[in-house]
Amino acid sequence: MPIGAVGSCATLPAGTIAFFGNGGFSGETTLDRLKPGERRFLSFGADLDVEVTEKKTKTRETPKRLTFDHDVLEEHFLRTSDLTWELENRSGAARAVYVVLHLDRNAKVEGPDELDFDTASNRPVAIFKVDPKKRASRVFTAIEGLSRRTSFSALS
Repeated sequence: MPIGAVGSCATLPAGTIAFFGNGGFSGETTLDRLKPGERRFLSFGADLDVEVTEKKTKTRETPKRLTFDHDVLEEHFLRTSDLTWELENRSGAARAVYVVLHLDRNAKVEGPDELDFDTASNRPVAIFKVDPKKRASRVFTAIEGLSRRTSFSALS
């Protein structure tokens, strides 16, 4: 859940923040200082009615450019990951499930209902909407532009 500083000139001080929902207390967490216009994603409790399970991942790499520099091979490549996740919402209310993706910041992600970016962790966040009392299988694709360096002596 993203949190932003309230108002255009108010700074929210660091401290503990508690969340209350329809059923009362939902959880708490700590928050670092938040200046106007800044946002943070906070994890403040476990929703026991929602379950996310990674079912299948298929990854492939496509080389794009190879260069040698002082006895080091530098390889630029695209890593494409096809992911299948199962989401279950046992609640009587619709849920938006926020999942931090462990991808490079330059990743292009297709398939989630919405995307956001967590500046604190430097990671993209996928947002999936799940209807009440439903189970859904969601397929999405991530393409990352990456590079790796290998010393010439380590090549076979």
